[in-house]
Amino acid sequence: MHLIPALSAVLVAATTVVAQGIKCNLDGPGPGVCQNFINDFCTDMSNFPWSGLQSGSMCFNTGAAKCFMTVWESVPGDPPQKFNVGNCITTLQQVSKSCPTGAGNGTVGGPFTWFISGAKGSSCMPI
Repeated sequence: MHLIPALSAVLVAATTVVAQGIKCNLDGPGPGVCQNFINDFCTDMSNFPWSGLQSGSMCFNTGAAKCFMTVWESVPGDPPQKFNVGNCITTLQQVSKSCPTGAGNGTVGGPFTWFISGAKGSSCMPI
């Protein structure tokens, strides 16, 4: 597992909408492939102070695929925003299970957008 700090804009691939607040990418590691890493990602990201358009990313290897997870805080400036672990887990589980490619993004309750992307292969090099 690598922690890849990201304090820049997040690029979003072409998407399709599958549920309220969930958009699926047209390419990804496969449905459910990243499921086992969601709790760790959300818990780890909750340990950081969030304010002013920040993002954080982590990459996980499954052996057959790599899973990139990113959170983006969409409210500029202070005060720091409250990171909700439950919203993060719920959103990423919906993306992982609902999207045919297992990749996409979603926003559930609050100023954060959560993303899953990835591909087949086992190297977590920065994307």
